[in-house]
Amino acid sequence: MMQINSPVSVVQSLPEVEVKTMPQIEVKTMPHTEVSVTNWKAVQTVTQQPTEIYGRNDVVLNGSTQRIDANPKRQGLILQADEGNQGEIVIQSFLRVPAGAVVEFPASNAVTVEGIAGDVLHIGERV
Repeated sequence: MMQINSPVSVVQSLPEVEVKTMPQIEVKTMPHTEVSVTNWKAVQTVTQQPTEIYGRNDVVLNGSTQRIDANPKRQGLILQADEGNQGEIVIQSFLRVPAGAVVEFPASNAVTVEGIAGDVLHIGERV
């Protein structure tokens, strides 16, 4: 790399160049053109609706399989196992809810509930 330590003199300069502006163009006879896109995939639109939560009657377990009825308008259930329960409550044959726990369960279909007789499940419904 070369370093310059003294002043530099210009020995040659280029001739002047004249710069002109472009003339203005005005288009008055442009035909009306309509463009449409035909290869877009359909887009699903969703309207936002407020969510409401309702308390339902508690389920007092009887030792056999019980059922929470279906509701096609329901977005989900909020399930709370009572703190005084003696064991887990089993929802839909797979989800175990220990005493005092709260679970959101996204289902509009009928839901089965099992547990020890006397245990209680508190239910909220989100619609």
